[in-house]
Amino acid sequence: MNKQQLLTLLTKEKESLLRALRGLDEAALTNEPVLEDWTIKDILGHVVSWGDEFRAEIGAIRISPAPAYGYLISSEDQYREWNMREAARKQPWPWSKIQEDLERDGQEMAALLQQLGDAELGKRGVVPWHFKTLKIGWLIRVHYIHMREHTALIRKWRAQRGDKGFRR
Repeated sequence: MNKQQLLTLLTKEKESLLRALRGLDEAALTNEPVLEDWTIKDILGHVVSWGDEFRAEIGAIRISPAPAYGYLISSEDQYREWNMREAARKQPWPWSKIQEDLERDGQEMAALLQQLGDAELGKRGVVPWHFKTLKIGWLIRVHYIHMREHTALIRKWRAQRGDKGFRR
């Protein structure tokens, strides 16, 4: 995939995510559990935290294919710990700040894509998950896939919730 295709994927998925939120009031967005005890606010904070992580890794790979990381995520427990730590950090944020964070995520990913050459998307580098080697373009796709997975969870929750007039 070239950078324009990746940007199109990310833009469409963000629009899909925002459509999945339409019609929900702030109380539903911030108080109702969707995934275990996570609310939509928590889920969006989680998605953006991973977006930040992906961009940091892309920046490191652009400098060196074997960047040094101060941490390793090599087990389900470590993924869970990372996710919980990020969720706890953003839990006190008001809904408006989560919305701003989501907007920032989209802007920063688009800006990064504009900086990258298509050839650079194929550059491989080590990431701190099991010290796997991945392509920069794949890291951007992982962000899209992650957002799509959580959008699907929100849609499923809305259907189970019985939201009338909600369009998938």
